[in-house]
Amino acid sequence: MDSDRPEYLKRIDQLLLERENVADFVESGLRDIGDSSYRDLKRTIQSLRGVSQAEQLLASPQLTRLLPLLNSSFNRDQDAMQKCSRLLFEEENRASSGWGRALSYPSVMFMAIFAIFLIQAFYLSPSFEKMFEEFELRLPTLTRIVIALNQFTRSFALIIIPAILLIHFSGRIIRYWLSKLVAELQKFYVLDFLLGGRASNLVAMSRFMRVLADLCELGAPVSVAVSYAGNATQHALYRLRADQLAETIQTSSNNKEPWEAFPPQLRFALNRSEKSEPSPRLLRALGSTYGSQAAISTSRYSSMTSPWLILLLGGMVFFLVIALFSPLLSLITSLSGGGV
Repeated sequence: MDSDRPEYLKRIDQLLLERENVADFVESGLRDIGDSSYRDLKRTIQSLRGVSQAEQLLASPQLTRLLPLLNSSFNRDQDAMQKCSRLLFEEENRASSGWGRALSYPSVMFMAIFAIFLIQAFYLSPSFEKMFEEFELRLPTLTRIVIALNQFTRSFALIIIPAILLIHFSGRIIRYWLSKLVAELQKFYVLDFLLGGRASNLVAMSRFMRVLADLCELGAPVSVAVSYAGNATQHALYRLRADQLAETIQTSSNNKEPWEAFPPQLRFALNRSEKSEPSPRLLRALGSTYGSQAAISTSRYSSMTSPWLILLLGGMVFFLVIALFSPLLSLITSLSGGGV
């Protein structure tokens, strides 16, 4: 019977009355962004429209992470809705590693470098090679190496070009599965310490704190709220640690190990005193802090890789210019000296 259901589930049912408004709100934001790589988020929003009960929402980690957005919409808190949706888009962008991320900045730079090399090999180098042959110039070692590479590329283009593209996209796939492997290895405490601080970990902790805040505010038991919030992270490490922590809280165990995977502030927020309730406000503040740290981590990675990729592109162009034009400079110098 419905009267036997816990009160927090009934309150989530009330939040779900706003699911159409939330779906429309997020979809309008996706249209404004115009980014087709948010396919997972689009599918999640479509699934949200078909959910009418709390049990359905909490059974899906993808849908559970929308709980803060549903709660802010139900409370008619426009500022909170804007903040939740912004964090949702940012976290989706950082946490996703699928095919939609293949056109990231490093990939675009790699393709630009590859395209420049192919253009000079097929359209620029043949003219220089013919000129060098006609004037019977003695070519520097650097020039001979570039010409040999260009001739090899033209001769085996049907094999080389697909092979390089295959290697590039294979690297993207390998990187994706390595990230999954790292997440699994983090289940071991020693490797967790060595591999900590990744952007995906910070995103997962941000989701955990914000979903936990809303579940506690809705009246869910702390152990139940911790377990559902762990699922909402969509991260193997934090799902495992959250389940361990939920069991520790439920059994009132003195085991300190599960708490070590979370910041000390979590324990303070959940158990400020023996008689006080958990602090959703503090949990939301922690969630925002981790979201900001994830943004800093991502921007730092971009700021580190961008200059090196630009230098690589500029270095390759400089290398090709010197290799192809240095024999011409020698020819011009010799002709000028001979005409005096």
